[in-house]
Amino acid sequence: MVRKVTLYTRRGCHLCDEAKRAIDAARLRGTFEYEEFDIDTDPELRRLYNEEVPVIAIDAGRRSSTG
Repeated sequence: MVRKVTLYTRRGCHLCDEAKRAIDAARLRGTFEYEEFDIDTDPELRRLYNEEVPVIAIDAGRRSSTG
């Protein structure tokens, strides 16, 4: 089964940039699907993650870089 990694991000977020670099590095070591969403383009995503970006979800499980 191929894992799926989702990054919830926003423009101008330096921690989001760091998370993306870490994901890019991980892609060199293993195979997984990747998708990225800018939370500011979707009101529901913004409501969910506004104070938590970047958020990395692996197979739909949430992992916050801040906690």
